[in-house]
Amino acid sequence: MTSLPLATLLPGEAVAVTSAPPHLAVLFSPALLLPGLEEVEARLAALAPIDLPPLPAGRMVPGASCLAVYAEDGQLYRGRVAKVNGNYITIHYEDYGNSETKSPDEVLELPAELATPGPATVEVLLARQEGEAELLEEELGGELELKLEEAAGGGRVARFFRGGLELLAAEEEQVACPPVKTLAARKGTGSSS
Repeated sequence: MTSLPLATLLPGEAVAVTSAPPHLAVLFSPALLLPGLEEVEARLAALAPIDLPPLPAGRMVPGASCLAVYAEDGQLYRGRVAKVNGNYITIHYEDYGNSETKSPDEVLELPAELATPGPATVEVLLARQEGEAELLEEELGGELELKLEEAAGGGRVARFFRGGLELLAAEEEQVACPPVKTLAARKGTGSSS
C-alpha cells in the first residue's frame, strides 16, 4: 500500500473481505494496477505448468512467492504460500485476493521475471472487529474508491467511498467528500512485494 498515492481518490474494486484477527481486512484492487496485471496475465498464459518446477520443500513456508493453477478456471496465477499444514498448502492468489488449498506438488516456483509488478490487490486492515464480514462484504462489494492519508501517529489511514459518500460510517455520519470518519490501515502493507 505504500506505493499508492496519498490524498487521491483511487477507483477500483473491493474483491473480498477477509479476517485478519482480531480485525477484518478488505482486499482492494486499484484500477491503476490493472495494466501491469494484464501484462503478467499474458506472460502467465504463455507458460505450461507442466514445464515449471515445483516450489522446493525448503521454500514451502508462509510468505513464499509461488505459482499455482486455480481450480475454478484452470489458469496459472501468482500467489504466496499462506499456510502449510502437512500435505496441504494454502495459496493466497495475490492478484485477485482469493485462496485455495493445494498439494505440495501443485505449488510451482515463480520465475523471477514474473515477480514484478507487485500484486494487483492490496490488503487494507479495518478498525472493525471480526464477525462483521458478511455485512461489510455487502456494503463494500463492487466498484468504489479508496483514499489514503497519512495517520497522525505514522502509517496510513484508508477510507472507502462510493458516489461521493464515505462507506462504513454510521448512516447519520455519512458525508460527502471530504469525509470525517477514518479506518486504520496496516502500516507498511505494500503492493511491491
